Amino acid sequence: MHTVPRLPRRALFSLLFACLTVACSSAPPGDAIASKVASSVGQRFSETNHSRPTGAVMRMLRDDGKLREYEYQWKNGCAYALLVDAQTDVILSWRYISSAEPCRRIQQYTFGT
Repeated sequence: MHTVPRLPRRALFSLLFACLTVACSSAPPGDAIASKVASSVGQRFSETNHSRPTGAVMRMLRDDGKLREYEYQWKNGCAYALLVDAQTDVILSWRYISSAEPCRRIQQYTFGT
């Protein structure tokens, strides 16, 4: 009789955490905005295209010395915000400000338009 080897508890939790992280950060199919923005989380803001001119109107929502929050508004009503650590310049998270629907209708998300 064969027994299935058990994973050490730490390895099991690491695997579970990795799966949940990927599942939560992946974008629904066809959501180009979510795919592009989610892939920038963990990167330095100044090294991403978010710090360059886009086809969106960008404004600062917050800058309290610890966190900066930038809002991007697209002509079709899509709006989202990026939260950036002011000390490290790392993008911590993002969120929709508008409904996700207008953002899903953008077929291709490119910068410099």
